This record gives sequence, C-alpha cells and structure tokens, in this order.
Amino acid sequence: MVKPLSLTQWKCGSSAAGFLCGLGLSFFVGLQLIYFQFQLCGNSATTTQFRREAIRRIADNPKLEVTGQHDEKVVHQNRPFPMPIHGKKYEIFQPLFDMDESKKNAQLFLPPKEFLGTFEERITWARSMVQINDDELRGLSPAEHAALMYIDIIKTFVSGRVFRQAELSVQPELGPNLKVAGRFQENVRDGGNDWTFAGETMTGQKRLDNVHALLKDVIENKVLGDYIETGVWRGGSSILAKALLEVLEPNSRRLSYVCDSFMGLPPGEKKLAVSDAGWDNTPYLEVSSDIVANNFIKYGLLDSKVVFAKGFFNETMPTLAKKISSLSVMRLDVSSSSSCYIIYIELIFCCMFLYYDNFFSPVRGVHSQGDMYESTVDVLYHLYDKLSIGGYVIMDDWFGFPSKIACEDFFDVHGIKPEIIPIDGLSAYWKKTDHIQIQYWRYEQSKFK
Repeated sequence: MVKPLSLTQWKCGSSAAGFLCGLGLSFFVGLQLIYFQFQLCGNSATTTQFRREAIRRIADNPKLEVTGQHDEKVVHQNRPFPMPIHGKKYEIFQPLFDMDESKKNAQLFLPPKEFLGTFEERITWARSMVQINDDELRGLSPAEHAALMYIDIIKTFVSGRVFRQAELSVQPELGPNLKVAGRFQENVRDGGNDWTFAGETMTGQKRLDNVHALLKDVIENKVLGDYIETGVWRGGSSILAKALLEVLEPNSRRLSYVCDSFMGLPPGEKKLAVSDAGWDNTPYLEVSSDIVANNFIKYGLLDSKVVFAKGFFNETMPTLAKKISSLSVMRLDVSSSSSCYIIYIELIFCCMFLYYDNFFSPVRGVHSQGDMYESTVDVLYHLYDKLSIGGYVIMDDWFGFPSKIACEDFFDVHGIKPEIIPIDGLSAYWKKTDHIQIQYWRYEQSKFK
C-alpha cells in the first residue's frame, strides 16, 4: 500500500536548475530564435503556421539543430507519433502544435524549473537567518524544499482552495439548470464533496495527494510508462500529474494523455447499467478542449509531451491503444463528477428529518449510482494490458458507482483479484501485479459478465 507522503519522503532525486544556467539557456534559445526568424523572413513560401510551430519546436527543445529547411518532418520532430489524427467522431492531437494560436491565453506561472530555481535561492537565503526546529523540513535540501512548495502551490490552485473566501462551493446536481453556489467550505473541498467554482478539479485533497504518492512510487521504482487520465473535466488532476513529472523526474520522457469528450458525458446508449443514463445534459460538466489546454498553458505545463484525445472513449481508446507503448498510472474519472458521496450523506440526513433547504439539499432525479459502466469498460478493455507491472489504476468514482461493478466484472472474467485500497469515502486504487490476456471478444460482443 502506498502511504500518503510526509515531508521526509520528499527526496526528489533531482536538483533545481540554477539561475545562471537558466540565463545561459535563455540567451542560447534567444539567439536561435533570432537566427531562425531571419531565415523565415527571406522565404515568402513559409506559412504563418510553420513559423509558429518552428519557434515552439526550438523553445521546447533548444538542442535541436536549426537547419533552415522547411520540412514537415523537421517541424514535427518532437511529436511522439504522427498527429493530429482525425476520426469521424474523435481527434487525437497536441495543443502545443495544433491549437489555434489566437485561442491561446497568457501563461501565468513560471515553468517548474524556473520556479524551483527562484525559490531555492529564496530558501537558501532565508535559512541562513533562522534555526529550523521542524525535523522534517530541516531534513530537506533547499531544492527539495522548493519542490515541496511548488507542488503544494499547484494543489491549492487546481483545487480552488487558494482563493479562500473568494471561492464558491457549487452544489453537485445533474441537469441543465443553473447550479447553486454557496460560501466556500474548505472541509467539504478537502474531501472532494463539492464542485469548484474557480479551480480546475473536483478532486479533493486526499485524491490529489494520492496522485502525488503513486507517481512518486512508479518513478522511484522505475516502473515504465506514461500517465493517462480518462475524464478530465477542467484538467486539474492532469495538470498536477504533469507538474509532478516535471519535478520528480526532470527531463522525463513520459507522456501525459488527457482524454475526454470535451463536450460532456455520453448518453449511455448501450444501457450496460441503469444509472448510465441521464449524465449527458449537464453543461457544468461540459468543458471544451481549448479551456483545458489553456489551463495547462496558465501553469506553464503545455509542452510536446502532452497529448489530448477528444471524443467518447469507445471512439478514442481503440486508436490510443495502438499508439501507447506502456502506462505506469491510469486515472479513471469517467463521470468527472463527485456527487454520489454527497447524495449518500444527504439521504441519511433526510432520514433524520433534517430540513431540505440547507445548502447541500438532496440532489433530485439522480441515481445513487452515478458513474458510467460503459465508459469504464471502454478504457479497461483497451488499455489495461498497456499498464506495466507495478503500475496503478486509480478509480476516482468507486464506492456506490457502476464503474466499481464494471471493474469487478472485469476482474472476474479475467481471473484476477487485485487488492483494492480506499483513498477516501469515494475513490480507490489498486496496483497491477499480474499479466493477463485481455478477452477482447467480450468487449466486441458486450458480454462483460
């Protein structure tokens, strides 16, 4: 079982980029950009899109040689595989290269390396004037202390907790009606039992800490594979995972897959679970790929190792399965919702004859099982064999959801019994310990039991 991280576990195994090194790198990249701009200006056949992609290519990897050749192969040298891929109902692409430049917003955060370098200097300077009595913090190097600061800042921003009384707690409720938003309650947010107003994730503190702990574990134990999240809403958990990879494994070659319909949930047409119906008409859960990509940009984390898969999972997973070599962590949030736990608690309150007009009043017209069986099997049957031994599956919606039933059916037909480890009252995870041969015919015939 992977335990929550303590400060003494913050041994990142890496040092932050130095300030002088950063200046030298910036100077080097600047010279390349100036040189390349002169090359582009002399060629009228060069398109605006090529210029943008070439500049991004150099900025993303300044070690690449500038040849001046306007070859598409050179432009896309940093792509992990040829993209964009367009299907009838899906698209796999990289926002760094493929997103319309006019739709990109400003970057608000320093990239991780610059942040770490800046705060490592601050910590070194401040430590020279104080005696630290906290044993855990005293045991950290300035680089490790800076890394802890950075990750905690990202956690508080993506969860919306950083905004404190300027933040709102949005009442989880399905349907097209306007949502009720009340005063922010930090204890509710910590458990992931409301919807954020200004943040990027509904995931509570325990689940964010779990992503941190599991990524740290696979990196330290050299478990091969990329990170994938299926169901990202505004992208907050994927943003945290990307930040962790940058800090815990500098120069990591691991990809971050960001998978969502980016237009809400599917209608549950296969009717694999009664409660699969009714999730496809909630605008608050419908977030476009441009918004999610801009959230990555805001935190300085959009690079050539971030891949978006846009479409329902029955459309995107078959193609991704052919492109992905291995995975180390799979995080499934196939409803991008956290309402079930609240509903359960509220029903208990109702039975105790509490009033209905408090802020967290019962959510009407919603089954107690709210997650999607159909989306869960779409992911498991296509990607589970890509998960490395020692890797992890995180189920954001487990207790009381049909996704739990989908997983248990998957276990039964494949003869495995992984140890399910609770994260909080809603979510759980398990570690892969056995190779299995996926019975894909079951998926093709919808025979999951």
